[in-house]
Amino acid sequence: MAHVADMVYQMLSTDGHGGGTTSFVGAANNFKITAPPNTEIVLTRLLVYLEDGGQFRGDRYGGTIALTNGILCRIYDTDGTTVLKNFTPLPIKKIGHWGWLAGVDVFGTDYTTGNNTWIVRWTLAKSGSEASLKPGQSFVLTTQDNMAGGGADLVEHTAQMQGYSKTLSG
Repeated sequence: MAHVADMVYQMLSTDGHGGGTTSFVGAANNFKITAPPNTEIVLTRLLVYLEDGGQFRGDRYGGTIALTNGILCRIYDTDGTTVLKNFTPLPIKKIGHWGWLAGVDVFGTDYTTGNNTWIVRWTLAKSGSEASLKPGQSFVLTTQDNMAGGGADLVEHTAQMQGYSKTLSG
């Protein structure tokens, strides 16, 4: 069991280290967590938060559209191009497609007024096993579509990875 000091709670970001952009609302981009030198990160859970001014619909991503190209979820080797694990054989194009990863750990709200939210909790061990990142490897969510106005038009879209780290010797 990991010590509290070894726990990892990090927003997926464009730089992979918690800095950079963490909001998916914008142009297509890569949002990731990258293991630092001499460190292995064991990934245990991904939390995804979406908020939209419209009502979420099963045939759309948010309240506006289905995504054309979708979201990919992969682990990349240190070169940033070699896929070590592909969690999305089909891209996530509709809001319900998060169920492919998260199973029943998905919660949506439908308020009569105000913004609606969609919350995803994907516990990797429930889907087969935990995954780990060796130094320089990255867990990446790739948004291949515009998530802002003119696209999915979301109010907010972020993701946080949880797990724990191990210092490697040598």
